[in-house]
Amino acid sequence: MPNPSDPSDADKFAGYLAERRDLKRIERSNAGKVLRRFAKQVLPMGYHRRSTFFAREAGHLIQFLHIHKFSFGPHFRMHVCIRVLNDPRHHPVLSGITNGALKLSFEDNDASLAECAKDLTSVVSEFAEPWFLRWTEQALLLPDSPITKDAKDALIQALEGNTDPANAHESRMLLGLAR
Repeated sequence: MPNPSDPSDADKFAGYLAERRDLKRIERSNAGKVLRRFAKQVLPMGYHRRSTFFAREAGHLIQFLHIHKFSFGPHFRMHVCIRVLNDPRHHPVLSGITNGALKLSFEDNDASLAECAKDLTSVVSEFAEPWFLRWTEQALLLPDSPITKDAKDALIQALEGNTDPANAHESRMLLGLAR
């Protein structure tokens, strides 16, 4: 790498920075291509995309996936989460689990982008779907539930027929299920 404090290396350094920016731009573009392919693959499972969130409504819950793109390279990690529709918080909370050991990567070619999208879909089928089946509305009320006490209270209210329409609408808006 050129030394930016050496005047003879200034042009080399500027070129190096420009090249890094171009590589990051290509990486972001490729990440977007993977997510678009993934969105098409999970749409039949009921997931709708909003940015890096993929969500579906299930009774008094929203089951959602958050795909995190690492800043240090062409890699993704998936968070598998549940939000109570009646949750009053004004932001999505990643209440769930992360496929922490699994880092999905892609390269700058079409075959790799397609493979990464397919791998993300496999994580949904093999990891997320069974996890969502485990955490029914009643199971979420148990002590080992992945949701907070406040979310449990909101779920109890919903199960008793006391869903706040404003909370439900905001939950849907936050995760791309309402327009």
